[in-house]
This record gives sequence, C-alpha cells and structure tokens, in this order.
Amino acid sequence: MKKLAVFDLDGTLHHTELALAPAIARATADITGEEEPAHS
Repeated sequence: MKKLAVFDLDGTLHHTELALAPAIARATADITGEEEPAHS
C-alpha cells in the first residue's frame, strides 16, 4: 500500500495560514509562558 503526506505551507493547495498562524501563536505562547495574542 502506498501512502502520501502532503505539506502545503505556502498556501498553494489550501489557505494554510488560517490554521498555521494560530498554531504558531499558541506554540509560542506555550513556550514563552506569555498570553496568546488575540486573533484578528
């Protein structure tokens, strides 16, 4: 069986910034211990 994983970080196939930006903000807040910035 063949398996495929697709990573679309530049938004070519999907608007990845909709999920990527909040995930990065949450991870940064977890690492630094600071409050997560408000989403716009």
